[in-house]
Amino acid sequence: MTMLHIYNPATGELLTEMLSDDAASVAAKTRLARAAQPAWAATPLAERKACIARFRTLLAEQVESLAATLTSEVGKPIRQSRNEINGLLGRIDFFLDQVEPSIATETVFSEGGMTEQIGDYVNHPFGTDLASFGALPTLKRWAIVTCPFGTAAFLAPTKLLER
Repeated sequence: MTMLHIYNPATGELLTEMLSDDAASVAAKTRLARAAQPAWAATPLAERKACIARFRTLLAEQVESLAATLTSEVGKPIRQSRNEINGLLGRIDFFLDQVEPSIATETVFSEGGMTEQIGDYVNHPFGTDLASFGALPTLKRWAIVTCPFGTAAFLAPTKLLER
């Protein structure tokens, strides 16, 4: 694998180097996520929500350091970086509040002795989501917030998903 070099766009300073994913590593990570997804989906909803809530707590505790990292890697103003992270906190709160009503069984038709319902996402979760990132490994908000629904999510370089 080749190395990915992360530079501060404002100063040109090399911030870090890391292994860059290639098609084989993305395929391996996809297999791992798919293999882990049934166990995650089988985890009771309350435990999945608690896991995401713990992530939210850790994120809130680290806003300043995460914002500084985001600013140094992307070059956006620190206020914008803080706002992006704080916006994620609100999205997590929304999904944690809405997951139970969203997966509840809903009667969509009931007439003449015939009833049709949709739902049962607890027993039949969505599966595995593959989130892409561009040049930098930034957090994809939607991938994280769908996890309470039983989805396994991971990130992959956009260039590898375009093939």
